Amino acid sequence: MNTQLKLFLFAIVIILFGCKNNTQKVINLRPTKSVDILNDSTFFSSSHCMINQRNMVFIAEESRILVTDEEFNIIRVIGRPGNGPGEFNKIYHFIIYKDSLYAVNEMLKTMNIYRLNGKYIRKFALPASPQGRIAVDDSGRFYLSTNYGEKPIICFDRSEERRVGKECRSRWSPYH
Repeated sequence: MNTQLKLFLFAIVIILFGCKNNTQKVINLRPTKSVDILNDSTFFSSSHCMINQRNMVFIAEESRILVTDEEFNIIRVIGRPGNGPGEFNKIYHFIIYKDSLYAVNEMLKTMNIYRLNGKYIRKFALPASPQGRIAVDDSGRFYLSTNYGEKPIICFDRSEERRVGKECRSRWSPYH
């Protein structure tokens, strides 16, 4: 067989067997449960961030994080309205990493850290308003995306702020 015939047969085989119909079936999800009031008569006003972890649902509202079981029975409340330690005036985003909860307080430009049992640990002042997500790595550094001019992502290494670069590279948290 000549080379042109071999190439022609090869192209036919590729076309016949390489082009499959890759359409995927769309699954329509139906709610199994919806909640607008909790077991203690708490109404939801604006829940914009939720995490389900360790058989608990963490729900961020404006100034607190509700911790419920998977049936939405309240276990505890983390934070309260205000500007002091452990208080929020607007929770922007939060993550859970290991045994801690990191919550960004948008209006105060701070990050509060709590244990999962609700115990307040400390507050960090942030140099810029958060504009996206946060992440934590295994060495305790956390990362914040901001609208801070030439520093769109900032890495915090305990008390020192650094722009993401060689000195701040590490493994990211799976919860970001």
